[in-house]
Amino acid sequence: MKKGSITVIEGEEAICTAFSLQFVYRGSTVHGEYGCFLSGSATLEEIESLMNYYGMPLENLANSPSIVMFDVENLSEINLRINGENLHMDSLLELMKSIHEDVRFTRLAIDRFDLMARNGSKKNVEDFFDYTRENHIEVILTVNPDYENSELLQISDNYVTVRRCDIPMILFS
Repeated sequence: MKKGSITVIEGEEAICTAFSLQFVYRGSTVHGEYGCFLSGSATLEEIESLMNYYGMPLENLANSPSIVMFDVENLSEINLRINGENLHMDSLLELMKSIHEDVRFTRLAIDRFDLMARNGSKKNVEDFFDYTRENHIEVILTVNPDYENSELLQISDNYVTVRRCDIPMILFS
């Protein structure tokens, strides 16, 4: 993946969550990059459990650049203060910009982007993509297999479908 690229991963929820976590985790522990992980469906406890299951213990982050994490509960609380409704793309873009100003992350993973994008227009999604490309942020977005994805296919750089299997996870570099 190159800086500013956007990859959409379609598949079962836990598998997509693990792939997106691995993307920011390896960026921090292997490449010394700051990361941001936003989950529209998992709690911090579920995220930590998945990280441990797939060999990504939080202790390894102690000597690495930060990963900023927001779970579904954090995102809902923030959004209620901003909009008073379901998470909206405008809120997501503003939150991401605010975090990026403070942390200057180079890797962003949004788990269940489909849940967040459904309350926004095509223009909102394009603005989001433009911001990440202009700031050279590598992005992983996960979506449910049932998500109507034709627009994401057109504006993303890569689109990957992942199925549950018994082989070890492919590691992002």
